[in-house]
Amino acid sequence: KYKPEILVLLTSSYTIYFAKKWKERFGIPVVLSLHNSDVLSPLISQSPSFVDYYAFSSHKIEKKYLNYHDIDSTKYSVLNFGIEKKEVIDLEQKRIKVTEPLSIISVGRLIPLKNFDILIKAISLCKKDKICLEIYGEGPERKKIERLIYTLGMDKNISLMGEVKKETLLLRMQQADVFVLVSSPETLGIVYLEAMGKGCITIGSKREGIDGIIEEGKNGFLCEPKDYVGLSKMIEKIYFMDYFEKYKIIKETINTAREYTNSTIAKKYLELSTCLIRNKECIC
Repeated sequence: KYKPEILVLLTSSYTIYFAKKWKERFGIPVVLSLHNSDVLSPLISQSPSFVDYYAFSSHKIEKKYLNYHDIDSTKYSVLNFGIEKKEVIDLEQKRIKVTEPLSIISVGRLIPLKNFDILIKAISLCKKDKICLEIYGEGPERKKIERLIYTLGMDKNISLMGEVKKETLLLRMQQADVFVLVSSPETLGIVYLEAMGKGCITIGSKREGIDGIIEEGKNGFLCEPKDYVGLSKMIEKIYFMDYFEKYKIIKETINTAREYTNSTIAKKYLELSTCLIRNKECIC
């Protein structure tokens, strides 16, 4: 006897077919959340006509989908998944260093699309006494990455840390100066937001999921995924920043992360749902 007021689909998959029947039965609004796999699915060739609102998981997904479908601008927005509110630190909790070696952290499965080889090559072009890098994660590329580190003579500067507990990782992020992950393709790795929440100056990939959340030079930096020379220059640029330059970016970084907490995103979904149920235009 339960009658829902709204239906929110967090993935397309086969649930889209049930959603159509529920829409017909109850006459309720339908919200469809779209991710990378959804855009690459058969939905790309036929947008569901019964969907009332589209929630894209990143700006990249938004652009991809709108290349194929003409949707009224009042019928969609970008609603990312977020991080826990408690994971975002206050600015006063971040130690901003300018004289010590630059501490860089990177996190991800050791697979080709994460482009750890690009990051390692970029670090090798920097002055060795200025940079140290810790890579957290495991995967099939570990041996290959180890060989690259030793071949470039970077074994004293770069450490493969393996997998650690999340609490340990978040602590190391708070202690680090910079987070770098130039993976491609990437919808939106939550790890970017976690690093930003811990006050890391963050470097991500252009035209990937984090592009649009990171604004170049304001709350982080964006680099071409395969450009290790450009990435090296970007890292050195951060190294030579003075205290006030770093302070300004880190402040914006933490403020951005605070906008992408689970509670913030949940509130936006509730506001959106209320607007649709009341048949009002939503500006969430």
